[in-house]
Amino acid sequence: YGLLSQYSKEGVYNLTRLPTTNGQWSTGDGVKIAADIGAKLVLMDQVQIHPTGFVDPKDPKNPTKFLAPEALRASGGILINHHGLRFVDELSLRNSATAAIFKNGFRIDDDDENPISAFMLLNQEAMDIFDVAALKFYMNKGFIITYSSAQEFAEKYNIPPENLKQTFTKYNAAKNGEA
Repeated sequence: YGLLSQYSKEGVYNLTRLPTTNGQWSTGDGVKIAADIGAKLVLMDQVQIHPTGFVDPKDPKNPTKFLAPEALRASGGILINHHGLRFVDELSLRNSATAAIFKNGFRIDDDDENPISAFMLLNQEAMDIFDVAALKFYMNKGFIITYSSAQEFAEKYNIPPENLKQTFTKYNAAKNGEA
């Protein structure tokens, strides 16, 4: 997309293949025009990556994602890998959360064309804190799926239930100041 192919550095995530929450129309034309008329561009290799975006289960390869706002994590959403283990402080800086997802995430269906992903889990308490209208919107789009239990979720994604239990136990202890 846009300027990323011109300004991404070696050794940095392959920014040209990362999904975006911008549309295809967002190509950096304003920056290109400014450069063409003599504006000095600085720090163009410093791209901030938002760590969470919704993967549309009907179209996981689509490079355009809906932003999964930080408010979901701030409300109590936790990020887990495909083993059911929490791997990051969800309220850490974006670059730290993004790096953790790249390190611990997985590709849906083990397909290299799919984005690196992680699960974001919200219990009822977190859902009650977050904006109800926004949750309904995300649910209607199929971005948020409800399960009757952690066991049902674990079975759906072939996650060891004991790992989820361990994750929830540790998270709740930390949340309650016991860890």
